[in-house]
Amino acid sequence: MVTDANILDCIQAVDEVHTMASLAGFEALLRGKTVYCYGSPFYAH
Repeated sequence: MVTDANILDCIQAVDEVHTMASLAGFEALLRGKTVYCYGSPFYAH
């Protein structure tokens, strides 16, 4: 497990993001990535 990665670098390296309710999902949306939410973050609706 990587513990010191920059989340924005990680988002840039993937096609989609899966999250419960993390702001990383919102950051991914802002960057045009497909986001799958399994929780209920404010940006899921």
